Amino acid sequence: MKKIILLFAIIISSFGSFGSVVRQKNITIGIIAIGDISNNEIKIVAHSIKAYYKFSIKFIEKTEFLKTDKKYASDSVFAKDGIEFISKIKSERAELNFLIGITDRPIMIVQNGKIKVIRGMTNKENVIISTFKIKKESVNSTKYKQHLSKVALHECGHLLGLVHCTNSCKCFMIGWNTCIDCDECFKITDMDDASKFYNTDNKMCDKCKKAVELKISELLKDH
Repeated sequence: MKKIILLFAIIISSFGSFGSVVRQKNITIGIIAIGDISNNEIKIVAHSIKAYYKFSIKFIEKTEFLKTDKKYASDSVFAKDGIEFISKIKSERAELNFLIGITDRPIMIVQNGKIKVIRGMTNKENVIISTFKIKKESVNSTKYKQHLSKVALHECGHLLGLVHCTNSCKCFMIGWNTCIDCDECFKITDMDDASKFYNTDNKMCDKCKKAVELKISELLKDH
């Protein structure tokens, strides 16, 4: 247990944050495991989000994709169907602002007529994250935990209204080939190049951070 706590502390301390924020009201994010996801994986995501964004976390009882539904009958799931599954759970949880579902299944999109496996997808209130691709992009368990944390923080940025950052190639909100401040990034043309994303700083650029602070303020006013 001490080793697990120490590992969390190392991962989280490497990330920036929104400071020592004390909020009278707060935003609540639910986290739910879908399928073969360990408690440690859930805790890594939860601790990272809480440490960086200062949100309240609520753990939702583990569930499974329904094999009886043809959309979830295979070993992989289209991202839009995964989001739909999570959205139905979120609709029954009035106490949640957002819900993150974490699955071990590959999640896919269709892009330019081809199927691509992705790390995560977001709509206005829900996120699905797949550990499948992240594990394949990680050389060891320590890197995997760091990568999982960064994907979770990136997807939360989308929940808060951010698009992919074009301001800095060091911001963890970058997409592929999107930043404008260095020539090197324009040499990367493969959307699946993992190194560019995982080598970003463990924080947002100032422009993205200001946009998120504004969005959080708006959400708290309506809370």
